[in-house]
Amino acid sequence: MPRLVRLDALVGRRVRDRRGRSVGRIEEVRAERTERGWVVVEYHLGPGALVERLSASLLLGRRRGRRVRWDQVDV
Repeated sequence: MPRLVRLDALVGRRVRDRRGRSVGRIEEVRAERTERGWVVVEYHLGPGALVERLSASLLLGRRRGRRVRWDQVDV
């Protein structure tokens, strides 16, 4: 059975690597619709993702956040 997670509980949460070092906060979540519903495909982390999420990249220049596949994050 798929695991259900409330996205509003994830956005803004700090993500750490296996060594416990911070790699950024979840700023955006990308999902795709499938026959069984919506499936998370990647998380966008860090300040670049925040700029992207706020659509401020037009004002502040193109900055891309760190993109992490869904299977690389343990929620």
